[in-house]
Parts: sequence; C-alpha cells; structure tokens
Amino acid sequence: MMYRIAFAGFLVCFTTSVLFAQEQVTLKTGTQLIGSVSLSADSRSVTLKIGESSISVPMDEVDSIGPVGSKLSPSPDRLLMIALESQLQHGSGAGQIGLLAEAYRQAPQDARIAYWYARSLVDARLGSTAQKIVEEHRQAIEVAYPGILAKLEEEISQRVSLEGLPADFVKRIDQITDSIGRSLPREDRIPMFVRFALVDSDGVPLERQAYRISASGAEERLETFAQGNHLFSFNLYRGNENHSCKLTVSGPGLKSQTFDLPASSVMVADAGRFEVKRYIDSEMVTRTFLVLNENDKPIPGANIHLSIDSRGPQPTEKAITDESGRATIKQFPLEYQYLVENHGYLRDHGKVAFREGIPSDEIVVKLFPLMNAKARIAWVSQLLQGPTASTNGESVLTLGRDPSPHP
Repeated sequence: MMYRIAFAGFLVCFTTSVLFAQEQVTLKTGTQLIGSVSLSADSRSVTLKIGESSISVPMDEVDSIGPVGSKLSPSPDRLLMIALESQLQHGSGAGQIGLLAEAYRQAPQDARIAYWYARSLVDARLGSTAQKIVEEHRQAIEVAYPGILAKLEEEISQRVSLEGLPADFVKRIDQITDSIGRSLPREDRIPMFVRFALVDSDGVPLERQAYRISASGAEERLETFAQGNHLFSFNLYRGNENHSCKLTVSGPGLKSQTFDLPASSVMVADAGRFEVKRYIDSEMVTRTFLVLNENDKPIPGANIHLSIDSRGPQPTEKAITDESGRATIKQFPLEYQYLVENHGYLRDHGKVAFREGIPSDEIVVKLFPLMNAKARIAWVSQLLQGPTASTNGESVLTLGRDPSPHP
C-alpha cells in the first residue's frame, strides 16, 4: 500500500504495510495530505502519520478532512455517517476523530455531531476536550439522545480525573485497562486492580514503612508514583468470594487508620484519596516506667527500648531508669512494644499504648535475676535401625553471663 502527498505538483510516495483510518486533509492552500489523522488534545492541530513520519498542521490552515479521493468537502452528515461506519468496523471511535472534528467544524450546533465527537474524544482519552464539547451542547444533546448522555458524562468525568495525575501513573493505568479482557485468563486466578492516593494532612506522601496492604489473594504488587499515588494488584483465587483489600497506616507521628480498597477485575478501581493525620509535638503523650527487682526494689540503670509494632525497620526510643527505678518517655499517640533489660537480669517485654485518655498510671516491670551456674551435660545416642552404633559425650554450659536465651 502507498500514501500519496501532493505538494505544488510534486508527488511523493511512502510505502507501508499497515493502512488504518486513512483520510485526506485538504489545506486552504490547496495542498492535499493523505494519512492516518489524529487530533491534538487542545483541538488546535491535526497530526498525520505517513509511513514512519508524522506531520502536524494547525487547524487554522485546514480547509477540509474527508475520505481519500474526495474533491469537495463532504457534508457534515456524510462525515458523521462515514465516522460511524468506521467505528462499527473497528469497535472504537478513537480513530475517527479527524472526520468528526471536521464535521463539528462545519456544523458546530448539530447536537448529534457534538455527541459523537465527544464520544470519540473520550475513546481517544482526551477527557478535558470532550468535557468542553458536552458542556457547550448539553441541553441539545439531551434532546437529540435522551437518556444516554449520563453514561458519557460519567466516562468523561473519570477520564478528566485521570488527566490531573502524573503522566507515568496515567500511562500505567491505561496499559492495564487495555490489557484487561485481552490476555488469556488463568483457570484458577482472577487479576484484581485498584488505585489510590495516600498523603498526610499537609498533602505530603507517606513514607513506605508507615503503611501496609493486606489482600485475600496472591502475587501482590504495589507500584508507587509521584504525589502519593499507588497502584495495587493481586490475583484472587477463583471461588474465593472474599476479595477484601485493606490499607493499614501505623507509623510514628501518624494517626493509626485502616481503609478499604475496593479492587476490581474489569477495570482499575479508584479507591480515592486518603489523608492521614500527622500529629504535632504538642499532642505527644508521656508515660512512666517503673522497673523493680524480685524483691520490689527499684533497679537503676535499666535500659528501656520502645519500638513500633509493625513490619520493617522502625525508629527505637531508648530511656534509662534513675535511682528510683523510673524512666519517663514521651511519644506520639500509638501502640508500641517495649523491651526492658539490665545486666544480670532476665529481659521483659510487652506492649504499651501512648494515647490521650489512657490512664497515666506507671507501667511496672519486674525483672528477675539470671541463674549463675555451670551445668554439665552428658549424652548417649543410639541408632534405632541399622548396625548397632552409639555416640556419647559431655559439655559444660555456663549460665547467667548475658541475658540472651540459652538452649
């Protein structure tokens, strides 16, 4: 197949193996360009793909866009018919933007053309341009096509919401959307998708260690993008009706919260934007530890370690008891794990809540002394099967040198 371009009497031919939505663009100078036509996002120019090359032409310089070989500009009705016929053949209106843009230019008040032009813009993922067309002709479109405008407006709204997101995030969503229904499904698993934004009360994205996602599936994958945007996917086992997916936030200085993520198998579901409160210093809570020995006497110099009970490495707060066996720790509201240790004593650990309204009673921890002894261990082992054989030996184990566990 060949593309033909006539420039002031010259004929240039381009050979290609694919010919799709070939249209003829006639400029006001009389020049005719033939190729695959697409419209810019702001509707101010058209781009013709000719072979491996592309030519951009301002709309102000375009006289008409029509079928190849046309000598006169087709009527708006004819352009609309050609575009709809092509859409029926190819299953999408995205490839007919050029024809519909020309029809709309010739008859901007025709509600039918306005509707199908807006529809083709949405299919081409140009939501903002489609929104302007519908807003200008909404009342007339409702009269021409009663009852079907709401669905188009919903699709436009969804697309416009995407256009304000980071470009690489939108590109990834479009890739998944295009792949849904095209790839061969697995017999035992269903791919699920959901997107969301996660920021603090100042709009700052949360650090990765501050949250986790749990889903009733397998092969979980979290992709992170700019401005706190995330894309989460997993495979749901067929027959598993519980496809719940939850986002849990638990980090230093953050209010602990859990959010539902409504994943979908037919689209990239939008779970929305989640804002998590970040505490300020004046909202910190103070708790006091009292460390005693087995005789209820205070233990000075005991180390108290405070850490967050969640996955991944977390900051640790450390305090040392005074002569009265007490240590005061100030932290943001949250539940923490504590570990108390002192030389010559067994360690003790537990959980403690730092929250407003929690009684401020002292947290009493009792440490018991380690056993200081030497144990001689002797053993004899014999095989239960095979040739008779045995081994024996002994060793000495010293206890009480450090607080780590012993066999």
